[in-house]
Amino acid sequence: MTRSDKRVAATLKSWLTSIDQHLKFVDLDEDEYQEKRNWPYHQRPNQDLLELARKRVVTLAKKLESEVNAGNGAFSQSLELMRVLANMVGRESGERFIPLVETDESIAEAARKGQKRHPERRDFVTRQELIRQVVSDSIRFLSWGREWHELPEVICRLDGRPSEDITRRILKANRDVIEKEAMGGV
Repeated sequence: MTRSDKRVAATLKSWLTSIDQHLKFVDLDEDEYQEKRNWPYHQRPNQDLLELARKRVVTLAKKLESEVNAGNGAFSQSLELMRVLANMVGRESGERFIPLVETDESIAEAARKGQKRHPERRDFVTRQELIRQVVSDSIRFLSWGREWHELPEVICRLDGRPSEDITRRILKANRDVIEKEAMGGV
């Protein structure tokens, strides 16, 4: 099993654990749900979505196992690349996702590796989500014919987007990716 295979298998395990936790929370009212975890802002997933997500993750885990057994290391690498791309520009709505749940096992693993947990995971997730939104917005606006220098002012006017200054920093840090995607991935 390659390192890539192990990372993908660990990701799938984490997803299954999170989905199973969310299935336990499905009958809670909104206040009880929010008390369970320090959730990032998201639309609460319903039971049908969670069950579908679980089926898809199990199917993907089985496919991974068969590809690993067949010696296809490129499969895991392709999944990792798709995950990076989906996180960068693939999501249409930043509110529709199933947040990962930190398990006692993942916290203990981080402690064994000497990693410190961020005291406010929500802050990190929110920053990542803002970056994804700004990148996605900028790609869309550029593909519609907007000029690069117009982007910060236009994007910061959208609901839930960061200030113009923060938007400029995000755009500067992601300019290569944004321009490439706006030109159709060329």
